[in-house]
Amino acid sequence: MNQFHIRICNGDLRFCSRICFDNWKQFILTKNWFDDLSNKLILRILRYMHEVPHWALMAQTCRRMWGLVSTHRNRLVLPRHDSLTTESLSNLVNNSPQARVFHLSRVTAASDANLRTIGQRCLFTHTFVLQRSPFVTDFGAVALVEGCSHLRYIDLSGCFLLTDEFLWSLGHCCSQLMYLLLASCSELSAGGIVVIAERCLKLVELDLSYCNKITDAAMCGVRENLLHLCCLSIHGCAAITDSEVRRLGVKIPFVLSPLGEIIGSNPAAYQR
Repeated sequence: MNQFHIRICNGDLRFCSRICFDNWKQFILTKNWFDDLSNKLILRILRYMHEVPHWALMAQTCRRMWGLVSTHRNRLVLPRHDSLTTESLSNLVNNSPQARVFHLSRVTAASDANLRTIGQRCLFTHTFVLQRSPFVTDFGAVALVEGCSHLRYIDLSGCFLLTDEFLWSLGHCCSQLMYLLLASCSELSAGGIVVIAERCLKLVELDLSYCNKITDAAMCGVRENLLHLCCLSIHGCAAITDSEVRRLGVKIPFVLSPLGEIIGSNPAAYQR
């Protein structure tokens, strides 16, 4: 069957003829056809689109679409929003009850209250990324992991106020964790890492770069317990000795040493 194609907004509309297209244009000019579509039908259409970036763009078209996107989206991705306030972020979280992925990289306004809200409302969250937040402490991070026990991926790199109290809760609440990135969390110590090594046995990636209080004792626990670990970064961890680094290199395929050297039993084999 012959089809007539019109390209609008980087997408193709297909009609059987030019006459059909002209009739459609006249129809949308004289009638608000969008109001006649049910929420169920609109949602089915949305399911054919990638959430990022299309759902966010659709949410900006009208209040009704914003409500549908907020209620049903599985991902909340805000790569960089320096102007976003704590209250605005709280509203986004409260209106996204089905979100499973939170990518809040460098949302500097994120606070303990925001993490606590996610832990209370989004219980099936499996991925959480929040980097370089100066306001997040153990209080918010503990509330997050206690509420979201299904977490598989956590990146809190640069959240320098976190301590071993957070690691203790993480180890006891999120045993299915596979990726843990805590670069530049300078208050973390060997005791907290030992808890993680003993409880989160499915870890495949661990980033402790520039965690200056990490010592050989922590790395011994990592070596002996994390049998599935494929990638370990201890770049900038000056308290770890050369002999321990060599022992890590024998056991783990990819190791980024305190001096920035790539070593390991098979460095080229690791791919996230």
